[in-house]
Amino acid sequence: MVRALGVAVVPLVVRTAEYAREAGLKGGGVDLLGKRVEVVVGEGVLRTWPGSGACMAGQLERLVEVAGGELVEFGVVPLGVAGGGLPPHGFTVFGEEAVVVETVTRELTLTAAGDVSVYLRVFDEVRERAVFGDEAVARVMRAAADLRRALDSIQRKR
Repeated sequence: MVRALGVAVVPLVVRTAEYAREAGLKGGGVDLLGKRVEVVVGEGVLRTWPGSGACMAGQLERLVEVAGGELVEFGVVPLGVAGGGLPPHGFTVFGEEAVVVETVTRELTLTAAGDVSVYLRVFDEVRERAVFGDEAVARVMRAAADLRRALDSIQRKR
C-alpha cells in the first residue's frame, strides 16, 4: 500500500514528467500497475501552476485517469473544508515501513516506526476531510476548465 499526500505540489506517484520538469521536481511516469495506492491532494494543488501552467492540462488529465483506476483511491480536500488545515508538507508512506518527504533541497526517508506511525495518522486525518469518486473528479475537471479559461485569456492578451 502506498499513501501519498500532496499539499503544495502533485505527489510523486501521480506526477507527470512535464509537471515535474516545470516544477523543478523529481518524478514523472511512475508505474502504478498492480499497486494499491491512496492519493489525497489539497484542492490548491489543482490550482497551483508551475512555470507557464501549460503542463497542468496533462497533469490534471493524469489525475482523472488515476482516479478511475481499479487499485487507486483518489481524493481532494476541498478549499475551506472544516476540520483543520493541511500539514506543512506533502509526503508518501510506503506500507508501514518508510515515509518519503520531499524538501526544497532533498528527499528525506524516514524509517523509524514512531515517525511512520505519525505520518500514517496524519494521512488518515487528512483523508477524512477529502472527497472521493465523482466529486473528486468533478473538482479536477473544474480546475481544468478554469485553467483553460485562464490560459486562453493570457494568450489573447499577448
